[in-house]
Amino acid sequence: MRKTVTIMLTLVMLASVLANISLVELQNEKMNDESSARSGPEAALVDVINPRETYEDPMSPGTYTHEILAGVDSNFVVTIQNTGDANITEMNIEVTVYLSGGSGNIAKDALGNNMQWTDSAICDDLMSCGVDNLPYGEYLNGGSYTVKDSSGADIVWTPPVGAYDVVVELDTTQDSIQSNNALSTFVMVVDWYDIDIDMVWDSNNDDHITGGGTHPFTMTVSLNGSTNWDARNVSISLLSTGSGLTSATGNSGADDLLAGATTMAGVLNSTALVWQNMSENVDINSSAFQTTGPRYELNWGDTYTYSGAVETDSGVTNGVYDIVATLNSYKIFAQKPDCAADETIIVDNGPDGQPGGGDDIEEIVTIYHMCDDGESVSDGNNANNEAELFGSIQNFHDIAVVDMTVLQGYGTGGVGAPSVLAQDGASLGVGFSRILVEVTHKGSTLTETYDWTVNIEITDTFGGGVVASYDVDECIEGLPAGMMPYNHMDLGDDGGAGGANLIGLACAQHDFGAGTTGGGQYDITATVSMVDPPSSGDMVSRNDDTTGSFMVFNNRPVASAAVESDGDIIVGDTITLMASGFDADDPDGQSLSYNWTRTTSNGSMDDMVFCDDQGMMCAIPVMDNWVGTLPVSVVVTDGYGLESEPASANVHVYNMIEATSTSASGAVMNYSLTYDSTQLFEVTITDASPIVEELLPDQGDIPYDSVVSLDYSNSLGTLGATASVLTQSMDLTFEGASDGTYSMWYGVSNQWEMIGNTLSTVDSTHVMLSADMSSRTNILGPGTIAVFEASGDQPTVPEAGVGSISAVSQAGGSVVISWTADGVMVEGDSFEVCIDSCPNPIVLDRTVTTYTMAGATHGQSYSVTVKVVNSAGANGVFGSATIVADTQVDPNTEAEGLTFTASGDDIVVAWTAGDASDVVAWKVCWDATTFDANNMALGTMTCDVTTDATTSFTIAKSSAPGDHNIHVAVGGVDSVGNEESNNAMNSYSYTIEGSTGDGTGTVGDTVEDGGVPGWAWGAIIGIVVLAFVVGAFILSRGNEGDDGKEWDY
Repeated sequence: MRKTVTIMLTLVMLASVLANISLVELQNEKMNDESSARSGPEAALVDVINPRETYEDPMSPGTYTHEILAGVDSNFVVTIQNTGDANITEMNIEVTVYLSGGSGNIAKDALGNNMQWTDSAICDDLMSCGVDNLPYGEYLNGGSYTVKDSSGADIVWTPPVGAYDVVVELDTTQDSIQSNNALSTFVMVVDWYDIDIDMVWDSNNDDHITGGGTHPFTMTVSLNGSTNWDARNVSISLLSTGSGLTSATGNSGADDLLAGATTMAGVLNSTALVWQNMSENVDINSSAFQTTGPRYELNWGDTYTYSGAVETDSGVTNGVYDIVATLNSYKIFAQKPDCAADETIIVDNGPDGQPGGGDDIEEIVTIYHMCDDGESVSDGNNANNEAELFGSIQNFHDIAVVDMTVLQGYGTGGVGAPSVLAQDGASLGVGFSRILVEVTHKGSTLTETYDWTVNIEITDTFGGGVVASYDVDECIEGLPAGMMPYNHMDLGDDGGAGGANLIGLACAQHDFGAGTTGGGQYDITATVSMVDPPSSGDMVSRNDDTTGSFMVFNNRPVASAAVESDGDIIVGDTITLMASGFDADDPDGQSLSYNWTRTTSNGSMDDMVFCDDQGMMCAIPVMDNWVGTLPVSVVVTDGYGLESEPASANVHVYNMIEATSTSASGAVMNYSLTYDSTQLFEVTITDASPIVEELLPDQGDIPYDSVVSLDYSNSLGTLGATASVLTQSMDLTFEGASDGTYSMWYGVSNQWEMIGNTLSTVDSTHVMLSADMSSRTNILGPGTIAVFEASGDQPTVPEAGVGSISAVSQAGGSVVISWTADGVMVEGDSFEVCIDSCPNPIVLDRTVTTYTMAGATHGQSYSVTVKVVNSAGANGVFGSATIVADTQVDPNTEAEGLTFTASGDDIVVAWTAGDASDVVAWKVCWDATTFDANNMALGTMTCDVTTDATTSFTIAKSSAPGDHNIHVAVGGVDSVGNEESNNAMNSYSYTIEGSTGDGTGTVGDTVEDGGVPGWAWGAIIGIVVLAFVVGAFILSRGNEGDDGKEWDY
């Protein structure tokens, strides 16, 4: 029973949900329309500069280029161009990071937020947007724009390990081409591992010390990286060199650092697991499962400490020495190729069903076991794999290179701040770069200042030798955001005099593609040296230089093409071809060249050498072989010879022909045709038999005789689908009077059409009729050309016109049009009603002065015209009106929150409304049973309309005794009578008891909102009374004839 009740309740709830889903919602379809027109603004997402796309090496599967290190901050830098012909004044940039693999899932950050941002890049409110417009043809921020978050700060993405698709999209209502508004970039984010070695002198916690005596030092080794990891047998060599020492020892004197020593960073584990069999069939209890051995273990979070000391020679007055600690190698315990072994496995036991019977089917597979075989010699950050201490017995002179960074991603001409900061091992693009070198004072006395310079040498890694060398000592412009320009100063502390600083910066500008075809592998070495050094010179040379290795790629240019002209293009006109090229490595485009080609009318290719020397804009006249719709293409080539994909634009060129023919009687036809075909157009006219008593369309019942009758033909027929006609006109010269009322007609199979009646005088005996046929899409095909002259009995247009007109919107989508006539209408006159472009004129009897237009669309504007017409045409005085259809209450009132208040013999219903600005009254409907909006619209229950927009209404209670229930709905009514219809919104229950003398007594008024119906109270009371009686009866049994027994109930 309980299961049945549950099922019934579920069905009732499901039915309720389905009943409230509009059929219109279920059938709603979204239509998209994309146009390829370039008129107006046109935003184009040209490139995503950062993050760079990750590529898999096709020669080494599983090896990737342009990987991002997990946990390292990254920005989104894009190139956006306005390729249209008007400014962009509104544009958002949306960035979404998806999990790669086509799942469509958006990646989330550590707090569970979607990695999705919107940058209001362009708008007219500079408090909200950084740019108020992007002029046509220009790039946003010179071609290198860093996408911002809602606060205006650069978006910082700190990605975890994984594979991602970074999708950048442009959102602008001013755009017409959607295909160039989005780019997707595949990015691989990988873990990285780092062993950090650090050394300091214990007495000053620094890396240099001066003076004699014993100087203890401490070396620490720890693990860094994007994730927890453990290292084994971390081998570190220590060596002390120089002069002025009697000893240099470590490990409590056990290690002689003057001779060189090696230490293992970590704690010795004599039974470390060094190998584990990963075969599926291995016996875990056998000796072949695992192997142990001694290993020094350095675990994540642990720090290994090594202590030592140097003792200076008291007999030496001048001496310089150092201690260098270098990472040699380390091991990692993991599944890896070093541990792989081939193994034969049985994939089928053969016919006997038993293994080892000689009929088994076997297969050789490679198993990757767990081991720590092999040694790693570098990690994810080589910069901290070596540490060095310096010492001197006298004043110690030293300057050093701290860091070197290659800066790229500038705006046009290298302006602004860089968006790409690359260090050793990173990938670069060719083109404009700055190499930033940081140097510092490392001597023992900071007040001893040093003048300095830096030499930056760039070498082609694979045998190309030195390609550039720069001597620099300052960095005034192009520094990363937040860094101040640096003018050259000495290194040191001059007590605030302004001539020295402990840190110095030097920058060199370089083009990595200069003199090459672009791209390659380069080593950059920065070396600092003292200018006018002290007599002892720079006493430590080990820290005077640093070298970084960089892979340089040439980004392919991106091209676009457009055609500019003043109106339609006709043979003989001059057009301007516009090309736009963008190269991420050359934002200002100074190195780009343009090569144009086109397809001619006969299908051959034209190299357009004339345009190649004109760059991105070429003005060129169009000749006969341009006729038709033909593509013009441009290829953009960068300064290193890398070409873009071709970009094309169609050029639509028309041919203009004047065709002439003369008949034997002296009639002359001149047919002017502008069309997009190279086919020859000729016309021929010959005299034809006169046409007599012809009834012409819309000319009344009077027959006409021809003045001129010609058989006409042309060389192209109607032309039709083979080409399109831009304009056409015809002039016909014949013998006639200058004051004649001539008209020119075209006939085919006795179907006549008037094509022209503009008359001009040629000479004393000849006139010319002209026909403008621009509205025709096809050439006038073969047929008859005739000239007729109107007689004195020609019917005239009506004398009456339209005096006044009105158009009023009615409820339900109707518009009532009313008018009056100005003048007396006679037999043959009619009213012609036109809606908008008048595809189907409505002709009404002259006695009718109203017309109702049904089916109007709400909110749509309609243009209405009424004329008086007859067979000769229309009177020039007509009436016109414009009406906006009102077919619904707008906006929707969203009436809700029905409440009920009992007031004597009445129930006061009240409600709330969202926007009642279009409401003049309310329709209130009620019934004893529930109903839906369709019932309310049909009025199948009791309904009434309020007298004003007050949101309350009084319903009289029933006078009949008994329980009553009413369901109520309300809807707005507007000024033209449109009504809203809704489902029943709420219900109310009340009870009328028997007559109390005055017939007004009521009991139990309730709103039926989960309460108990009135009839249920009687049943409940009855059950309670029955239970009381039965209980009393049972309890009484213990004292009546039951031998004094006590009943335990």
